[in-house]
Amino acid sequence: MTDHALPHKARAIMVCDVATPVARAIALRLADLGHAVLAASGDPAALADLPRETAKSGLIEVAAGPLAAAPARALAAFGRLDTVILTSETWGFGPTFGASHPQAALPQRPLVAESLDIMRAFVEQPLAMHGVEHGPAGRRRIVFVSTLPTIPFTGVGPAQHRAFEALARALRFELRILDTDVCMVTSDLVAPPPGATSIGARLAEAVAALPVDSRYHVIAEPLRRAVLALARQAPSVARVADAARASALSDKPRNLLKVRGSGGRLAIPVALRALEKATRRAAAENR
Repeated sequence: MTDHALPHKARAIMVCDVATPVARAIALRLADLGHAVLAASGDPAALADLPRETAKSGLIEVAAGPLAAAPARALAAFGRLDTVILTSETWGFGPTFGASHPQAALPQRPLVAESLDIMRAFVEQPLAMHGVEHGPAGRRRIVFVSTLPTIPFTGVGPAQHRAFEALARALRFELRILDTDVCMVTSDLVAPPPGATSIGARLAEAVAALPVDSRYHVIAEPLRRAVLALARQAPSVARVADAARASALSDKPRNLLKVRGSGGRLAIPVALRALEKATRRAAAENR
């Protein structure tokens, strides 16, 4: 027996991980449109104020704990699960942070491995109920949403970001035969939501975390200029949430939807060229 009777024409959608601003905004946007949303997170504190019914008869249920267990919770709550939205907010971590820095440690599990666990749990559930207007009868959907909230002094975060996109492209063909469509929403850099730490402050924190004798100091200033130039055109969290909504609800979603900002485009190539020169000069001096 399910926990809820779904509103008319509502879709059952799981959003993970709502501890991040983008995923949280997506969950709220879909519920406000009248859909049934399971907001999943490994951090119970992120779910404390999310359970609610909306003015348009949508609802949000929450699931704390391992994300791979959440599809079964959605099935129990709603009777079916039509769509899973996998969000990847790839933060910076790596050689520039000391051991005491909160971002110093690598994730306990690789991003791709966790995503595969969630998808496997989703596609092994019974097919969505027929007769509900959520696209082709019986077909399910996985939406990858990949963002970079900041770009500190490491290539690990951006590399993970691109790996997430590659995973979505590869699985689009494989999961098609399992009655599951795959699409991708991507944005390189997203502006922090109101009240969050600014990109400039995050950059200052990253510089302060560098060891005194770190070789990264020689490129700190050109890298700061490059990131701030990119930040000037970064789209808002709300724009990314709107793109994810379109991918989740459209009868014919695009395979890849890039969320672009505006302004600052001319500054970016100049800043990146300056960064390239600085890294080349530093490499030559260290030979």
